[in-house]
Amino acid sequence: MNASPAVLIVRPQHPGDPLVAALATLGCPVFEYPVMHISPFAVDNPALLAPMRCFEDYHKAIFVSRRAAQLALSWRDRQGWSWPPQLQCFAVGERSAEPLRARHVNVTVPARGASSEMLLTLPELQQVDGQRVLILRGEGGRTLLADTLAERGARVDYCDLYRRVVDAGHARQLRHLLASKAKLLVVIHSVELMHAMMQVLGADAQNLLARHYWLVPGERVAEEARRLSAATIIVARSAVTKHMVGEIRRWYTAHQQATRLQ
Repeated sequence: MNASPAVLIVRPQHPGDPLVAALATLGCPVFEYPVMHISPFAVDNPALLAPMRCFEDYHKAIFVSRRAAQLALSWRDRQGWSWPPQLQCFAVGERSAEPLRARHVNVTVPARGASSEMLLTLPELQQVDGQRVLILRGEGGRTLLADTLAERGARVDYCDLYRRVVDAGHARQLRHLLASKAKLLVVIHSVELMHAMMQVLGADAQNLLARHYWLVPGERVAEEARRLSAATIIVARSAVTKHMVGEIRRWYTAHQQATRLQ
């Protein structure tokens, strides 16, 4: 890409972020100003230890994020507990599944898009009457998975492994960047990140964000984005890196063509 667009990423930073690496290969200037950080719960937390100790009692385990998968593996290792081979594992998307597959754990993901809705269409999650299902996640969040599986007859438990904390540490840099750049592509991976960004920016959020472009994964996040801002919303198929980067390429090509015609 010539004169590649500047991209702002606001999700929590983590080493080796494949999206950042992919954008770098395209020559995109990337700004990382997290508006949230992940705070894992203590390993000796009783609410955490009880379900982690009893993996063998569950028929299915669902990992709703990459961080949930990483922490579950790490904390079972720390306790010296092996991974039960009979446990059926599911993840909302390929990225969430990666830590499990790296440890040779069989995990099933939806073929079309990374979301709870797509996960619930899997054949393996249709007939769950009488089965015990453990959902490993961050504290709070949507209840769609648990509610739907319970309606199908499953006994569902949560294992909350971490908490998302709004982080205003980059507020000044974030405001300056949004005010000084003519056009940015702001990548917002979730509704929670969107709300955190609005909170960090405060009263100026609407004005600062309205003249930039937002890239979001999926229509559920897009709907909330349209409700919160007058910014131009670009919707990727999912949060998988290849889908996000593909949408950035498509948008940039269309944007350049439109600019030349003006």
